[in-house]
Amino acid sequence: MKFLSTWTANPASKISHRSEIAPGYIFSNRGQNWAGFSMVESTLRLFAETQNKNFHYIVLISGDTLPLCPISELRTFLHTAYAEKREFISTNPAITFDEANWVRLRHFFSDKSTFMRRVKRTAMKCFMRSVNPYFNRIPPLQKGSQWIAITHRLRDYFFDYLQTNPDYLQAFKYSHGADEIFFQTLLCNSPFADRNADYSLVYTDWSCPGAHPKTFTTDDLYPLSEFDSQNRRENPQSATLFARKFDDALDIARYRTIILGELQNQHNQNPAN
Repeated sequence: MKFLSTWTANPASKISHRSEIAPGYIFSNRGQNWAGFSMVESTLRLFAETQNKNFHYIVLISGDTLPLCPISELRTFLHTAYAEKREFISTNPAITFDEANWVRLRHFFSDKSTFMRRVKRTAMKCFMRSVNPYFNRIPPLQKGSQWIAITHRLRDYFFDYLQTNPDYLQAFKYSHGADEIFFQTLLCNSPFADRNADYSLVYTDWSCPGAHPKTFTTDDLYPLSEFDSQNRRENPQSATLFARKFDDALDIARYRTIILGELQNQHNQNPAN
């Protein structure tokens, strides 16, 4: 069983830690615009890099993500999932009118950081239709987490579909939030839909108010470990393998002890007890 974890971003201070934990990574310094189509383009480039390299799973995670279990357990889980032909993409067909407008309407260069981008954005708004002419040519939209884990089979299906349906790419070229819709919609209108586990392997805590999930610190390691253990006991077929977002100041030694259990004799010595 071979799998590859790919990161859309890699804070320099964390690369060494993650490269020791993961079996491999792809690093690209190409710029991305948050919620822009460049997120999809980067993901497609990452997927393309995995072709002809005999990877069974490609797991998309971010630079502030870490495993919730040792690599041996992660491999065992994915080995079983691969035999069952499972994909891991969370999906939701209940798209709101505003969310559909992320694709139905064109969004020109949400990044206005340079003068030339502002000029080009203004020109495009004046001379290009704001209604997306390709919207009615694509399947019903689905929305979900961008942190997906797919087999090489689904990856190859994506590329085959895009090659024979070029309008699909055009439909998302000037969209907003495509990273949460593009692959989810493709999956749900494919022969792989009935094999989808319909959840993300990446755990995030949205209990805090605001547009971003909770940032886990060193103090959260024991609660995370206990949550993960309970979840695996109660839902062995729906376990999460990773968590985000971890703080850059995380004590990586304590993470290895508490989460990965590398020093089992210290694992149960919770200072809170």
